[in-house]
Amino acid sequence: MAFLNERISDEDIEKYTLMDVWNRYKLDEKIKVLNSDKPYSFAINRENNQWLIYLARVKHESWEPKHQSYTDEHIFLFYYNSVIYEIRLIRKKYEAKFAEVGHKVLLRTIAWDLKSIEPTPNDSNILKALKQALTVYGERGLSSQDKEHLIECNF
Repeated sequence: MAFLNERISDEDIEKYTLMDVWNRYKLDEKIKVLNSDKPYSFAINRENNQWLIYLARVKHESWEPKHQSYTDEHIFLFYYNSVIYEIRLIRKKYEAKFAEVGHKVLLRTIAWDLKSIEPTPNDSNILKALKQALTVYGERGLSSQDKEHLIECNF
Protein backbone atom coordinates (compact mmCIF):
# COMPACT_ATOMS: atom_id res chain seq x y z
CA MET A 1 0.00 0.00 0.00
CA ALA A 2 1.19 3.52 -0.76
CA PHE A 3 0.98 6.79 1.15
CA LEU A 4 -2.36 8.61 1.03
CA ASN A 5 -3.36 12.04 2.32
CA GLU A 6 -5.98 11.65 5.05
CA ARG A 7 -7.63 13.64 7.80
CA ILE A 8 -6.20 12.60 11.17
CA SER A 9 -8.85 10.82 13.22
CA ASP A 10 -9.23 11.02 16.99
CA GLU A 11 -8.18 7.35 17.06
CA ASP A 12 -4.93 8.20 15.21
CA ILE A 13 -4.27 11.09 17.60
CA GLU A 14 -4.61 8.74 20.55
CA LYS A 15 -2.73 5.81 18.95
CA TYR A 16 0.34 7.92 18.11
CA THR A 17 0.07 10.28 21.14
CA LEU A 18 0.05 13.19 18.71
CA MET A 19 -1.33 15.78 21.12
CA ASP A 20 1.67 15.35 23.42
CA VAL A 21 4.04 16.00 20.54
CA TRP A 22 1.91 18.81 19.07
CA ASN A 23 1.64 20.68 22.37
CA ARG A 24 5.35 20.33 23.07
CA TYR A 25 6.17 22.06 19.77
CA LYS A 26 3.54 24.78 20.29
CA LEU A 27 5.55 25.96 23.31
CA ASP A 28 8.67 26.57 21.21
CA GLU A 29 8.83 30.30 20.44
CA LYS A 30 11.36 29.80 17.62
CA ILE A 31 8.84 28.12 15.35
CA LYS A 32 5.33 28.79 14.03
CA VAL A 33 3.13 25.72 14.42
CA LEU A 34 0.12 25.50 12.13
CA ASN A 35 -2.86 27.56 13.26
CA SER A 36 -4.93 24.82 14.81
CA ASP A 37 -5.50 23.15 18.15
CA LYS A 38 -4.56 19.73 16.85
CA PRO A 39 -2.96 18.15 13.77
CA TYR A 40 -5.40 18.08 10.86
CA SER A 41 -4.01 15.86 8.09
CA PHE A 42 -1.13 13.60 7.22
CA ALA A 43 0.28 11.41 4.49
CA ILE A 44 -0.05 7.89 5.84
CA ASN A 45 0.91 4.41 4.74
CA ARG A 46 -1.31 2.28 6.98
CA GLU A 47 0.15 -1.00 5.75
CA ASN A 48 3.68 -0.03 6.80
CA ASN A 49 2.52 2.06 9.78
CA GLN A 50 4.30 5.22 8.57
CA TRP A 51 3.07 8.81 8.43
CA LEU A 52 4.24 12.35 7.71
CA ILE A 53 2.82 15.53 9.26
CA TYR A 54 3.81 19.06 8.36
CA LEU A 55 4.36 20.78 11.67
CA ALA A 56 5.88 24.25 11.45
CA ARG A 57 8.04 26.91 9.86
CA VAL A 58 11.10 28.28 11.61
CA LYS A 59 11.01 31.98 12.47
CA HIS A 60 13.84 34.40 11.65
CA GLU A 61 15.82 35.46 14.69
CA SER A 62 14.46 38.98 14.24
CA TRP A 63 10.85 37.74 14.21
CA GLU A 64 8.28 40.14 15.64
CA PRO A 65 4.50 39.72 15.70
CA LYS A 66 3.98 42.81 13.50
CA HIS A 67 6.70 41.84 11.00
CA GLN A 68 6.44 38.08 10.73
CA SER A 69 9.40 36.70 8.87
CA TYR A 70 10.30 33.07 8.37
CA THR A 71 13.31 31.14 7.15
CA ASP A 72 13.12 28.51 4.40
CA GLU A 73 13.35 25.83 7.09
CA HIS A 74 10.28 23.65 7.61
CA ILE A 75 9.65 21.00 10.26
CA PHE A 76 7.88 17.71 9.61
CA LEU A 77 7.21 14.78 11.89
CA PHE A 78 7.80 11.36 10.32
CA TYR A 79 6.68 8.17 12.04
CA TYR A 80 8.87 5.31 10.86
CA ASN A 81 9.65 1.96 12.55
CA SER A 82 7.72 3.03 15.69
CA VAL A 83 9.81 6.20 16.16
CA ILE A 84 8.66 9.81 15.63
CA TYR A 85 11.46 11.63 13.82
CA GLU A 86 11.76 15.38 13.57
CA ILE A 87 12.65 16.13 9.96
CA ARG A 88 14.00 19.58 9.16
CA LEU A 89 13.97 20.45 5.48
CA ILE A 90 15.11 23.56 3.65
CA ARG A 91 12.86 24.61 0.80
CA LYS A 92 15.34 25.44 -1.95
CA LYS A 93 12.81 26.08 -4.69
CA TYR A 94 9.18 26.98 -4.97
CA GLU A 95 7.73 27.72 -8.38
CA ALA A 96 4.19 27.97 -9.61
CA LYS A 97 3.53 28.15 -13.34
CA PHE A 98 0.82 27.18 -15.77
CA ALA A 99 1.42 24.00 -17.74
CA GLU A 100 -0.52 21.92 -20.25
CA VAL A 101 -1.41 18.47 -18.91
CA GLY A 102 -4.36 17.69 -21.17
CA HIS A 103 -5.69 21.00 -19.87
CA LYS A 104 -4.17 24.12 -18.36
CA VAL A 105 -3.18 23.62 -14.71
CA LEU A 106 -1.09 25.45 -12.17
CA LEU A 107 1.96 23.25 -11.60
CA ARG A 108 3.84 23.78 -8.36
CA THR A 109 7.45 22.66 -8.07
CA ILE A 110 9.00 22.33 -4.63
CA ALA A 111 12.58 21.26 -3.97
CA TRP A 112 13.67 20.10 -0.53
CA ASP A 113 17.15 19.77 0.98
CA LEU A 114 17.56 17.74 4.14
CA LYS A 115 18.91 19.72 7.08
CA SER A 116 18.52 17.17 9.88
CA ILE A 117 16.77 14.09 11.21
CA GLU A 118 16.41 13.65 14.97
CA PRO A 119 16.97 11.16 16.45
CA THR A 120 19.57 9.75 14.07
CA PRO A 121 17.93 6.82 12.25
CA ASN A 122 19.44 3.33 12.20
CA ASP A 123 17.68 2.32 8.98
CA SER A 124 19.01 3.68 5.67
CA ASN A 125 15.61 3.06 4.02
CA ILE A 126 14.07 5.92 5.95
CA LEU A 127 15.03 8.44 3.24
CA LYS A 128 13.29 6.41 0.54
CA ALA A 129 10.09 6.26 2.62
CA LEU A 130 10.39 9.98 3.46
CA LYS A 131 10.65 10.88 -0.25
CA GLN A 132 7.54 8.81 -0.98
CA ALA A 133 5.63 10.53 1.80
CA LEU A 134 6.73 14.03 0.72
CA THR A 135 5.76 13.31 -2.89
CA VAL A 136 2.24 12.32 -1.85
CA TYR A 137 1.94 15.13 0.71
CA GLY A 138 2.69 17.70 -1.99
CA GLU A 139 2.44 21.30 -0.89
CA ARG A 140 -0.24 21.07 1.82
CA GLY A 141 -1.38 17.49 2.18
CA LEU A 142 -5.13 17.00 2.14
CA SER A 143 -5.80 20.61 1.09
CA SER A 144 -3.63 20.25 -2.03
CA GLN A 145 -5.20 17.05 -3.38
CA ASP A 146 -6.59 18.75 -6.49
CA LYS A 147 -3.38 20.54 -7.42
CA GLU A 148 -0.49 19.36 -9.59
CA HIS A 149 2.87 19.08 -7.80
CA LEU A 150 6.39 18.15 -8.67
CA ILE A 151 8.35 17.41 -5.52
CA GLU A 152 12.14 17.22 -5.74
CA CYS A 153 14.06 15.70 -2.84
CA ASN A 154 17.76 16.56 -2.98
CA PHE A 155 18.84 13.87 -0.55
